[in-house]
Amino acid sequence: MTRATALWSLDARTRRDGRFLEILGYYHPTRQPEVVHIDKERALYWLSVGAQPTERVMRLLAKLGIWQEFHRLKKQQKQTVTP
Repeated sequence: MTRATALWSLDARTRRDGRFLEILGYYHPTRQPEVVHIDKERALYWLSVGAQPTERVMRLLAKLGIWQEFHRLKKQQKQTVTP
């Protein structure tokens, strides 16, 4: 049995294998059906403060609808700021 892959936020200024800031969820691709769990609230927070997801994480966020919601919230926020 293989382990699930954890999804976490990292500070770009630290080493790749350095301390992570927060665990956001996990991904278990070998199970049928594959298991994906991401804390939506925390993922949206990190994206809103400038987190840059990898391509794989971006696909997982899109699969769960989190990526689309982030862009919708970003667009809404831009409309409320602009008169």
